[in-house]
Amino acid sequence: MCRARDQLLAAIVLAGATGSIGWPTIALTLSFAVGAVVPLLIFALAGRRVAERVRAFRRRQREIRIAAGVVTILLAVALVFNLPATLQRAIPDYTMSLQRKLGGGDEVRRQLNLAGAVNDQNAGLSNCSDGATELENCGTAPDIKGIAQWLNTPGGAPVDLRSLHGKVVLIDFWAYSCINCQRSIPHVVGWYNAYHDRGFDVIGVHTPEYPFEHDKGNVAAATAELGIKYPVALDNDYATWTNYRNQYWPAHYLIDANGTVRKHQVRRR
Repeated sequence: MCRARDQLLAAIVLAGATGSIGWPTIALTLSFAVGAVVPLLIFALAGRRVAERVRAFRRRQREIRIAAGVVTILLAVALVFNLPATLQRAIPDYTMSLQRKLGGGDEVRRQLNLAGAVNDQNAGLSNCSDGATELENCGTAPDIKGIAQWLNTPGGAPVDLRSLHGKVVLIDFWAYSCINCQRSIPHVVGWYNAYHDRGFDVIGVHTPEYPFEHDKGNVAAATAELGIKYPVALDNDYATWTNYRNQYWPAHYLIDANGTVRKHQVRRR
């Protein structure tokens, strides 16, 4: 999932989730819809013109329709077995550098106003540089708050960050249909499996990008499929997302044994 599109979707979805819908949000949504529809319309019209003018298309309409039907059936079967997502996870994202230039600038983030309100808990996060090569001091980790339900905890009990002092903790913001999240999670699962017994914990904060991602059953199924054993918080109301002033899926916050955020990373491949 491209980073620039994530910014637009995050702005739209966050506005809807928090009830802050106004003319700027409507305009943003319409611009996103136009940007998605216009290229498809151009391709459709161009394809129709080509089909009308090229004799080979007119002579072989029956064969073309059969071939198109077969392709449609194959695509439907691939969707049933989730093969497109598997393929996307396997293919590296070669366009990330271009996406960063188009959608990753500070001015774009200011215009979209994706960051939550600054408060006493999260003010120190301004000291974090995305992808810094050295550990930084970004203040005490904000609370994990407003969670609808928990997965992978005894009896669905909530996890308090303060109870994890003395351990290194990774907060991973993700959404299960996000391809870049699916690409990064095997690494997170590997770190958890390798270092959990040495004082390393992970908390996955699942903040939905689409309405169907609010469903606990869907998230639980995706969690099992991806091999996630660490606690997963269902942040359906964007409370923790906002408290961390987060902007992307996926995003990682590394917290040291004293409860201080030391690194912020938007995962890339």
